[in-house]
Amino acid sequence: MRPSFRPLVLRLLGPFLVSTPLLAGEDPAGFVGRWRGDLDAGGLPIPTVLHLALEDGVLGGTVDSPAQNVFGLEITDVTFAEDGTATVSIGAVGARYVARLEDGALVGTWSQRGVELPLVCAREEVADDARVPGQERFVGSWEGRLDVGAQSLRLRFHVKEDAAGRLVGTMDSPDQGARDVPLTRVAAQPEGRLDVELSSAGLRFSGALEEGGARCAGELRQGGLEFPLVLSRIDPPPPVRRPQTPKPPFPYGVEEARYENEEAEVTITGTLTVPEGEGPFPAALLITGSGPQDRDETLFDHKPFLVLADHLTRRGVCVLRVDDRGVGGTSAGSPDATSEDLAGDVLAGVRFLRGRAEVDPARVGLVGHSEGGLIAPMVAVRAPDEVAYLVLLAGPGVTGEEILLEQAALLSRAEGGDEESIAANRRLQEVLFEVLKEHPDASRADLTIRLRKAFAAHEELLPEGASADALIAQQVRQLASPWMRFFLTYDPRPTLAAVRCPVLAVNGEKDLQVPSRLNLDAIGAALREGGADDVTLLELPSLNHLFQTCETGAFSEYDAIEETFAEAALEEISTWIVARFGEEG
Repeated sequence: MRPSFRPLVLRLLGPFLVSTPLLAGEDPAGFVGRWRGDLDAGGLPIPTVLHLALEDGVLGGTVDSPAQNVFGLEITDVTFAEDGTATVSIGAVGARYVARLEDGALVGTWSQRGVELPLVCAREEVADDARVPGQERFVGSWEGRLDVGAQSLRLRFHVKEDAAGRLVGTMDSPDQGARDVPLTRVAAQPEGRLDVELSSAGLRFSGALEEGGARCAGELRQGGLEFPLVLSRIDPPPPVRRPQTPKPPFPYGVEEARYENEEAEVTITGTLTVPEGEGPFPAALLITGSGPQDRDETLFDHKPFLVLADHLTRRGVCVLRVDDRGVGGTSAGSPDATSEDLAGDVLAGVRFLRGRAEVDPARVGLVGHSEGGLIAPMVAVRAPDEVAYLVLLAGPGVTGEEILLEQAALLSRAEGGDEESIAANRRLQEVLFEVLKEHPDASRADLTIRLRKAFAAHEELLPEGASADALIAQQVRQLASPWMRFFLTYDPRPTLAAVRCPVLAVNGEKDLQVPSRLNLDAIGAALREGGADDVTLLELPSLNHLFQTCETGAFSEYDAIEETFAEAALEEISTWIVARFGEEG
């Protein structure tokens, strides 16, 4: 049986509009809109679409290359010269578009990997009167299940009319951690069809009303694959309840923090909370998981780092939590950053804390969640005299490849996937990963060629009816970043073996993203092999990757669970820190 491969790009956990500050006095409004032009690559036109938007006065957006099945490449930087020329940077592919407005068009040069091509983009106007008779039949919330073989994924579309009468909307993928993702296009047809696009995921749905408007049945296309999807009208979701989210006034000090990673030229912003009473206090720097996250590590309206910081500060620990690169007030830095680069940001945070009068510099530790638990030991080894302790929350103990292979199988089983599809999906992952490992420095173009050869030798791995080129383009986009290449092959065990400070490693028993026993056992073995003499390993029953009390650990539970961070886990963490580094410790 050929695999029904799960589209990786549906995992929508990060922002789709990356914004950067403009210089004072600039007016970017003329650049806002949808622009389309053709790159001339040796006589072969490559359509290119820019989506530029203002959000809170800041210009950002995405870029599509439809012919290459690439959609939603994030614009990582927009700057303006004094002559009005805009430089639009797309870090994921190492490209820049330098252009200026001339007679209503963007005229400029596209530069990528040392090649420069002229690119003129015309504005694609949207008619002010875009209302279609009968479009009100689509207003409301819709839900359907997408059968992708190893898993069944829920999708929700929320459609409404804006002030001009046009249809607009958002999409949720509850089983993959995405909510309120703005749709690129929502359009009704007079004959009763609905067309929806989400360019950042290369996703399109087209369906027709049935059963008097109670259902909308059609097809969803993504990455060269096509899936039947039937949407049913549902009541709007009830307001979410997050009872653990702390509310002011707080019994401790709260202030904005700002400092520099001078080596990487990154400005970092965050929040410092300081206990009441006389210091100096022990301190903890919180490190988020993978992907761009805010200082509270917000997901599904849960704010686990806000809850953890509140808990620790009430127990007498100063806590610094920060926005990741490209989020909030933290600058974007290099688009090629890996976990090792992010360790430099963390070390800058350690030094910021050690310079504070309220903090005892001998009692500064790191608390890292998921990828943060990978980064924390790097920092402890890089600066052993500056890091007093580590708390690894669902931290990796094996390579990223081992984690991803196990993660995919566990998540699929939790969502009801059959073993045949799970095995086929694993084999496809192994082929992809093998090519990446064998050619770690290959360009995207070279990687595309090599994946074509790999798939030609393993045609049985292609999903039924899938376009090999479309699937390869999707995977190159997903897997070829410097961060992913590093994560796949980095083995944390040698670094863990070099750690000498006290370590608490905690996992939830039902963690399906960083499986508990696989990683805890590896962490413990590496630390002890290196001679660490204060190591505590805890597997907490019935907790998931976010340390919520759960039934299965599946993604679909993250949103439904009202608890943000299990009290038992909070107590274990704070008790361990205070016992060793608190005033009574």
